[in-house]
Amino acid sequence: MINSVKRILRTIRHLKLKQVRFQLFYRLRGKILKPQQLVGQMKSADTAALILQPSPVMGGSLYKADNRQFCFLNLEKTFAKEDIDWNFGEFGKLWTYNLNYFDFLSQSELSENEGLTLMNHFASSFDKLVDGLEPYPISLRGINWIKFMTRHGCADQNLKASLLRQYHILSKSLEFHLLGNHLLENAFSLLFGAYYFRNDTFYKKAERLLNEQLEEQLCADGGHFERSPMYHQIILYRLLDSLNLIRNNPWKSGGLEALLEQKAESMLAWLSEITFSNGDVPMVKDAAFDIAPSSRTLAEYGALLGVKKLPVITLGESGYRKFDTGGLECFCDVGGVAPAYQPGHAHADELNFVLYADGNPVIVDPGVSTYEATMDRFRERSTEAHNCVTIEGANSSEVWSAFRVGRRSKVYIIEDSEVCTKASHNGYSRQGVTVLRSFSTVDDKIIIEDELRCKDDVRVELNLHFHPGQKLTISDNQILTNKVSIQLSGYIDITSEKYKFADGYNRLVDAPLVKLVPTAKSKIVFKNVS
Repeated sequence: MINSVKRILRTIRHLKLKQVRFQLFYRLRGKILKPQQLVGQMKSADTAALILQPSPVMGGSLYKADNRQFCFLNLEKTFAKEDIDWNFGEFGKLWTYNLNYFDFLSQSELSENEGLTLMNHFASSFDKLVDGLEPYPISLRGINWIKFMTRHGCADQNLKASLLRQYHILSKSLEFHLLGNHLLENAFSLLFGAYYFRNDTFYKKAERLLNEQLEEQLCADGGHFERSPMYHQIILYRLLDSLNLIRNNPWKSGGLEALLEQKAESMLAWLSEITFSNGDVPMVKDAAFDIAPSSRTLAEYGALLGVKKLPVITLGESGYRKFDTGGLECFCDVGGVAPAYQPGHAHADELNFVLYADGNPVIVDPGVSTYEATMDRFRERSTEAHNCVTIEGANSSEVWSAFRVGRRSKVYIIEDSEVCTKASHNGYSRQGVTVLRSFSTVDDKIIIEDELRCKDDVRVELNLHFHPGQKLTISDNQILTNKVSIQLSGYIDITSEKYKFADGYNRLVDAPLVKLVPTAKSKIVFKNVS
């Protein structure tokens, strides 16, 4: 009990006072009022005829009209005709959220009639909705509804009234208790609501939030501060959608268009820098395949909107580095838990790395398969589940529950140049250990060196997680894969087994794992053999 209280205190001490204040306010309000009671009944809503250029389709959402089957996160559910349970929770809250996002409205094969039928069914279920009236799903659904109704010239007053009512709930429930990407999603959606309903109140809130949060949440090198490449892609997609909205509908004059364009340029430049030559982004932190639009798709969308392509940038504040020998690409994590007040998508993965050869994944981050507070979630956030040194099987940062972090490791950059980055972290100071790791390139090789500064004898291990498509041959101090020769030195034991690779949400497959026991100084040299 005492340890649990201490862990909670170590977690909440990083929160902003504003988060605590709104957390208490929303919890107390929720005991008195349902979201439906935050606004009165609205029978009509005047809207503007918007113009929007075609935008990319979000991944991970599929609806089959012939049998009312929804597929999200690789889990399928079929509902009886006209009997969709928008509160369906048997697959976890994230699946319920996806059901309520209405991303499936962007499917090219979805007819106007079927889309309107689903929207009207949702609107008729309004008084029974639970998760669907939380501000995050309202935000995503609002944009999807507006896009769909704009594309088809929808004049359904009941749907417009329902959407306006949802936007009034959102405007009174902005996620100040969470901040981070949730609040930014609220702001993007309020901007769409403002333009669609010509609502000055929505616009003023959206404008203020976007000015504040884009400055707060984007690092100097253009990366999103929650440090998940997948969420970076999602936020960039919303930003480009908002730029699309403003440029094609001259309703308000001001600085938002210039701000959005500037941030889009820097986000696209960062994304280009961390994207592998085959188009993949590293699946680090909370990230999964087939959810966000690809880097190439986003670059094309930006070009369609006239967003300039910036020259190559230097990775810095976001905490990532990338080395490229022409055949080998190494993505490195030299950042810490961030942001301090919202680390929900952080893992205990300080000094982690991912390696590609000839555009093929070799050593990977295992990814995430769930957001539910299960053993899989705990494992996927742990240090052992990444390509990191672990001490006594402990986590370098105190990740717990589904999205919590207590004690945080601090990362210190010692050397940083085009050919070498060296950093250390103190995540194992309680065990009397400091971990130092350097990433460097020499000719066509990538070299990773670890140095352990230990006070006492401790159990040390380094796990290397290989892509499921890699076949390994291990002999003496060498590992041969399909693409790479890996030379090891300073290790006293090398064993191989299997681990669970997250090939998307709720989909785990076996993949090769190599366990190494390093000495005080150890080295791995990667060389392309193709």
